[in-house]
Formats: sequence, C-alpha cells, structure tokens
Amino acid sequence: MQPLYELLRKEADFVWSKQCQHAFETIKKEIIGDRILTTYAQDLPLILEVDASPYGLGAMLAHKIRNETRPICFISRSLTKAEKQYSHLDKEATAIYWSTSKLWQYLYGRKFELITDSKPLKTILNPNKNLPAVTAMRLMRYALHMRQFNYEITYRRGNENIVADFLSRAPVESVNDERVDENFKVEEEILQILQLSCTKAITYQEIASETKRDKELSELKRKLENGTECENQSEYSLHKDVIMRGNRAIIPKTLQEYVLGELHNTHCGIVKMKAIARSTVYWKNIDKDIEQIAKACHICAQYQKADRHVPLHKWETPTEPWQRIHIDFAGPIYEKQLLIVIDALTKWVEVIVFDKAPTSKTTITALKHIFAAQGLPMTIVSDNATIFKSDEFEQFLEANGIAQLNSAPNHPATNGQAERTVQTIKTKLKKLMSESTGNIREKIDDILFDYRATPLNCGKTPAELHYGRQIKTKLHLLTPPTNLITDTKYDKHERKTKSFTIGQRVLSRNYYGNDKWLLGTIVERLGKIHYHARLDNKVIVKRHANQLKRTACQTTPATSVGEQVKKNENKAVLFKLPDISVQNQRKPAQEQKSEQVQVRRKSEQVQVRRSTRTRRPVERLNL
Repeated sequence: MQPLYELLRKEADFVWSKQCQHAFETIKKEIIGDRILTTYAQDLPLILEVDASPYGLGAMLAHKIRNETRPICFISRSLTKAEKQYSHLDKEATAIYWSTSKLWQYLYGRKFELITDSKPLKTILNPNKNLPAVTAMRLMRYALHMRQFNYEITYRRGNENIVADFLSRAPVESVNDERVDENFKVEEEILQILQLSCTKAITYQEIASETKRDKELSELKRKLENGTECENQSEYSLHKDVIMRGNRAIIPKTLQEYVLGELHNTHCGIVKMKAIARSTVYWKNIDKDIEQIAKACHICAQYQKADRHVPLHKWETPTEPWQRIHIDFAGPIYEKQLLIVIDALTKWVEVIVFDKAPTSKTTITALKHIFAAQGLPMTIVSDNATIFKSDEFEQFLEANGIAQLNSAPNHPATNGQAERTVQTIKTKLKKLMSESTGNIREKIDDILFDYRATPLNCGKTPAELHYGRQIKTKLHLLTPPTNLITDTKYDKHERKTKSFTIGQRVLSRNYYGNDKWLLGTIVERLGKIHYHARLDNKVIVKRHANQLKRTACQTTPATSVGEQVKKNENKAVLFKLPDISVQNQRKPAQEQKSEQVQVRRKSEQVQVRRSTRTRRPVERLNL
C-alpha cells in the first residue's frame, strides 16, 4: 500500500507510476488469495502480536489451538510523516495502541495475551504495575488507553516475533527493486551494518595468521587447543584458528589500529563505536582506545554537542523590597522603547515609555522619576548595553551610592529576571494592541495594574509584598466589604460628641434672613454628626451637630422668618432653600453676607428701591 499512500499526501502530485500499478495488482491478488485463516471463537485463548519498523506497523490476531498459533487476521499500515520522527520506543507503543483500537471489537471484554519485542513496554504497559514516576505524555496516554482491556503482556525477542515483524517491514516491492518510500532516510542502524561490512577487508584468515605471531594470543590459543586451564576459560573459544570471546573475534595488536580506523570511519561517536565493537571485535582496553581516537579527532570535536549547561547561579534573595532591581530595554515595539524595572524580591514592575531612542541622559531622568517614588536601591543589575556602560550612567550610580552588576556578554540568562519580564510585557502589549487601538501608555498602565494585583507563586501579589497591602480592583467590588468602618474610640480626655434623636426639637443655624436660629425637628440622622432637620417653614436642611442646639420650644414666634413667609404667600413664591450651609462655612464672610442678601430678596420677592436725592444748583455759580 505504500506507493498508493504516497499519492494521498497533501503535498504530493497524483502520478500513477509503475510502482503504483504493481502495488494495485498485488493487492488484488492478496484479496482473492486462498490464505487459510481460522474463525474467531470466544472460548479459545486469544493472542495479539505487534511490532513496529522505521516505516510501518504490523499486528496479528490469533488463537492458540493445541499449542499452535492460528491467525485470525493480519493488519498493517505505514507510518505517517510525523510518526516516522518518533523514537523506536514510541513507535512500538503506537503499534500497540493502533492495533488494540483497530481490533477493539475482538479484544474488549475478554482476556488476551499481548506479545511485543520491546522490553521497556513490558513494564510501562504492564496492567499489574503502576506507571513509572517519569513517563512521556504519549506513553502515559497509551497506558490509560490500555486500562480498558484485560490482558497480560509478554516479551518476545525480535528474531522470534516473525509475523508481526514481517507485516511492519514488508511494503510492496516495486518492479525495479527500488525502495517504496523515496523520502526514507538511512537510519543509524543501516550505517552500522554498512560499517561492519567494511571490516570484511580483513578476513578471518588474516586474523588467524596474526594471532600466531602475537605472543599473548598464541599462548592463549595453545592452552585452548590443549585444554589447559587458563583465566576466564569459559569466556573463550577457538573457531577456525581465531580466538573468540563469546561472538566477538579477538584482534591481535598489529590489526587493532586498522579496526579502530574502520570503526571511526563515519565519525559515529564513542557510544556507537562501542556498540559496534561489542558485537564484532574485542581486545584488552578496547573501550579506552575507542574513547582516545574519538576525543583526538578534530572533526568529532568540532561537531560534537555542547557540554551540559552549568546550572544557573541563583541570585541571593534580598531581605527587603527595592534592595536589588533588574533593568532592561524592550523594543522597538509600536515605534516606542520601554525601560522595564523589576524588583527582585516583590516582583514590582515599573515601565517608562520613550518616544525616541533612549540615551544615557534620558535613562537617568526616567530612573530619577522612579526613584523619587520608590527610593534608591542598593544594587542595579543590567546587561552590557552602551547606555548602562557609559561614563555618565556610571557617575550617576556612583553619586547615589548604587552598586552595578552586569551580565556576561551574549548571555542574557544571567539577567533572566528582567529578560522574562520584558517578554511578559511585550506579549501582553501585543495582545491588547491587536484587540483594540489606543494609546500605548494607557495599555501599559492597564497591564501594570493587573500584574501588580495578580498573585505570584507565593500566593501574594507584588503590591502586597511591596506595600504591605492589596490594591483595590474592580473585581473587589463583587464581594461584600468585610472591613467596615467602626465607631472611633475617643480618648478619655476628649469631649463627648453631642447627638440628637429623630423627632427632637432643635434650633438650626440660619445663614439667610434676619433670624440667626430657626426652630425645627430632627427627621433623619446621616452619620455620626450630620442630620436632616425639618424647619417649621417646611424646609428640610442638612446641618452639622455644631449647627444645632437643643430646645424646649414647640412653636415658632410670630416675628420669625417662617411667619413672615406665611404672611406673604400671596405676594411671593415659596421655594425650597438650597443646602448651602456647609459650603458657606468655607467662604469668606463678605461672600456669605452677599449670598444671604440675594437669598432673602428671592424668598421675600421684595422690590429694592434705590435711594434718591434732590440736586440743587451751586449758589456761587448763580445758576
């Protein structure tokens, strides 16, 4: 099916080649073939054999009848382009996952034996064992999938897992004997096989001849021929005059350099060289010789992987806020430059926006603005930008007693605190700017507001760590307040505040008209010291406790302003007096008097008559 699968790929052109025609005809023959399969039965033991190759998956479902495996069905498929990038362990696990999903109707609800040639999967997918503490997510997902089945997993060596191995490794061959998958890259295993074939230039006859000339090996050979006891005799054997250690040929000293050259021919690395040698050749200290030739190779040293990174040195935790700060520039972003400052302890962030490219002078000005609110830090950590290394900037830090620490060149991880904050601010800013247009400074203020109110890993927000309190946000309005304001406890020497009850008769301070005090009744208490009082003229005023006096009077004198208003109802319009008492307290006396006159004139609707005088001519002018 491989040539036909290639035609179905999205990026491939549909060209019907000879290989496709040959695969099509072969498939038709297989479909109408007379292969003998047994019938599925519920009372017979069930076996599922699976295997994976670098480019395919295969499985066989079978019954065990009289100790003989009788197949029920065969399934196989090619790996996708992504699956070919899996490790071999993941491919083997994928074969199990795919085959059990494909044959679910045969396997679900009954016990079966799962056979695989991957020993690690026997532990990972064992239904009677827990998953290892460290397991890849793909394998964990496959393990959870297998929990729905009742099975026993069995390990079988690869050379004995014949049927499933054949199904996974036998795509339809083309007429010209070319590989079906043209994109298939030669794996390291094939390179190793080709490497082993290169050693055929040294035949076993040459090894036998050199063994006779080697003093140590010739003595060992003589003892093996005569049956004389020697050290580790059970490990050695003699085959066609070549001394063998297990299945490995012992190489004389004269041929060891040649064999090392063959092993190192493709620069496959120390591990692969040792793996090849352990299956073919042996001599004393062969591992050390392999390591030495690989380490001395200039090409291997040039292309070898970088050494394991040294663990990053953790900065010492400051003892108080704003003791050590990390600074860095972000941008240009939306034609702006951002100076980002973060506190090492509280993670409090300050951001200054620059319309133009920053300089040492503008950077110092921005830092002065921040220091005016937060104070001077003890240490500033920055990268090696020119701005932070200039004489002007260093003089500014020295004048303020601030120590400066710079990260290593081209190693931003040293100042990782600021670098990570830069990425966070830039990412959030891009999201907000893409969502809606607006002023970049307003967007940054919104970002900082939410960031400072967001809990960190310790459970507290930057605002709590920095200021010792949580800042109020809109979300806090959704919950009822818990810290209500309670009555103030006064000192024993402080005068007790006078109070009034609803319905109590009082004299209210009047700021308009002729009467200084007006009679009224308390109708509502607004707080601890503020009241609403209804005057006898039906006007409700707001008064402070200091503007009220207790009284026993129940009626208003006839000469009061209220009585005058009643007398002049037909001449004037009665209106509710504005509550200007509190405002008048804050105004100069002259303005209060002027406003009182205006209010009085409006209330009484009095026509003001200006004074006049008779003009007489001047006598001395005889007019």
